[in-house]
Amino acid sequence: MTFRLTLVVATASMLMLGTLAFALTLEEALESALARPAILTAQLELDEARVNLERREADPLALRPEVEAARQRFELAQASYERAYFQSVAEVGSAYANALSARQEAELASRRVSLNEQLVRAAEIRSANGTATALDLQEAQTALEGAQQAQSAAQEALNLSQRRLNGLLEGTVRLESLELIPDAALVDVPPLERVLNAAEGHPIVLEAQQALELAELNSDLLDPVFTPRSEIESAGAQLETAQETAREVARGYALEVRDLYSQAQTARTAYNVARDRLTNAQERLAAQQNRLEAGLISELELRQTEIAFNEAEFEALAARSAYLSALLALQAGSLTELTGDFYDTTQGGLEEQSGGGAAGTSDEDVSGGSE
Repeated sequence: MTFRLTLVVATASMLMLGTLAFALTLEEALESALARPAILTAQLELDEARVNLERREADPLALRPEVEAARQRFELAQASYERAYFQSVAEVGSAYANALSARQEAELASRRVSLNEQLVRAAEIRSANGTATALDLQEAQTALEGAQQAQSAAQEALNLSQRRLNGLLEGTVRLESLELIPDAALVDVPPLERVLNAAEGHPIVLEAQQALELAELNSDLLDPVFTPRSEIESAGAQLETAQETAREVARGYALEVRDLYSQAQTARTAYNVARDRLTNAQERLAAQQNRLEAGLISELELRQTEIAFNEAEFEALAARSAYLSALLALQAGSLTELTGDFYDTTQGGLEEQSGGGAAGTSDEDVSGGSE
């Protein structure tokens, strides 16, 4: 994968975030990830590695191991830049999704308190006219206390999510103005084969593979004509160790990526189930509204159905947020770029350049080839 980092736009965006309380879309939040410190640090290393490689390749006296080390440094810097970018996107996207869920939960908790207050008043009236017992009233009051405690907890979670999002974006976000996660962001989970192939380029795997390549090169360069047998045997042992390490690292990281993939699939299923429940709750609410108009139920019964619908709404939003977070975590963990119109817009500004900045040298200029 190749990247372009538009520092001027990103920096201007972060300056805006730092000085204003603002409404925010998910697209804007993810684009702001470009100015995260980890990405800027990774780009500096990438720029230095690029220059170092160019110098080594242009040096007629450079030795083969020196050129190979420079090439490996550049490739690792590229992979590290991708990881830094995708991790930043995952952090910001998850914080955004959590803030949305916390906002919805706080609103739901407020509605529950309001409903329970009505139920207490109804219990008091029924207790006064002898149609309810003292125990009925006590249970209603206990339920109200529980709802009030849940409301306090929800507000605390909301405040925490706002502090988290503000810290990542270096500004003050009006949570009431956060826009919902667009459908276009909830793309299908990428195929497992594609995910595993992309994960082979992750820095953790790449470092082990590069160590193996260096061990192979060192072994190939040793000639028994001028190299002691003990040195050749030592190089052979180092090569075997590097081979085993590379296999184990690749196997271990593939298991981690498979776990991220499984989590994304599970989140997708939960999201689909939550959507179906919301549809059912909406249909039941419509039916209850018709029954109220026909005089078959009380307004209090309708309120209870409305709360059930609100709960289904919250569950659907929470599942939506969890699925987005799982997708972004999979992208960050495997370096599998998510595709689709939404990600072409939010991440497409990074394409066409190998992460080195607008004035950097292309991959073709550095390596003399194409992808």
